[in-house]
Amino acid sequence: MSKVYTKKQIRKIEEQLELGHLNGAMCTDIQIGTSKNDTEESFQPEDNPTRFAAEAEKIFSRSKANSFIVLGKDRMGDVFSGFGGRGTPNSNAIDIVVGMGSSFEPVDKRYLNKKDVVDPNPFTDAARVYISQRTDLDGHFGITEGEIYPLDSQQGVSGIAMKADSVLVLGRRNVKIKAGQSHGDGFSSGGETDAHGTRLPDARIEFIADAPLEPMVRGEKLVVCLEGIYEQINNNRGIMTQMISQMLKLRTALMLHTHPVGNPVVTFPSPELIGANVSELPKDIQEIYNSINEMILGAIDELNSIKIPNKDKYILSKNVFTS
Repeated sequence: MSKVYTKKQIRKIEEQLELGHLNGAMCTDIQIGTSKNDTEESFQPEDNPTRFAAEAEKIFSRSKANSFIVLGKDRMGDVFSGFGGRGTPNSNAIDIVVGMGSSFEPVDKRYLNKKDVVDPNPFTDAARVYISQRTDLDGHFGITEGEIYPLDSQQGVSGIAMKADSVLVLGRRNVKIKAGQSHGDGFSSGGETDAHGTRLPDARIEFIADAPLEPMVRGEKLVVCLEGIYEQINNNRGIMTQMISQMLKLRTALMLHTHPVGNPVVTFPSPELIGANVSELPKDIQEIYNSINEMILGAIDELNSIKIPNKDKYILSKNVFTS
């Protein structure tokens, strides 16, 4: 994209400005109007409340915009909330938020205006990035699933949270998400600690989507497991093929079976036995054929899914890895 406006763009902007107030178009402020006549109370056709400023907070905002950058203490509610509300040292925080009170609807169903003073609310504010030196993110954002860390609510840990209707993380080359200690020089024998010097628990990554949590499968270990299953299946098929072949031989022997009843008299094979076994021979042959065919197809499926990379059925991803 161009870093400067073209002459055509500049001319179009000037033409629009000559028409009067743009009422939000071209990233201008939305005009304040009246609902019926000039005597009625004016309204703002979008929410634009005032954020309550605690003593330890410095707020950067525009009077006509519902967007804020707040330098202050840990809280995600009124001034009594969070470690800032408790007065705990080392609980500095930065709150970047847009659309405060966005999903909150007053009783009289009106838009929020500057007379409406609101506190941060992760459930009704539209979108935010929250950074805190000491916080309990699960408690602030209502997370009840997954591992519960008592330390977070008792002592607090440093944290960063992002919340919006949609969150996008892009990496042109790669994206790394890690839980656990970093590796570097100068650490004690126990390695890296949390922001307040406490030993870290076992690292854990949790993907939560309104369903019970279950451990993820590690691909290479799954391949080893599946190789053993494929091997056992093929062994079982081989044994079954041998058993069916033996049954085929037995049926043939029974049909041709004779035995002497006295010299030189020999009995003929039983017609009933011949009839019964002849009717089963095609089934036995078909079962042998099916078993051999299944062994071949199983070997091909094994090659495609766990032996040969980059096949459509290959179960290991070349793009996504986990530990």
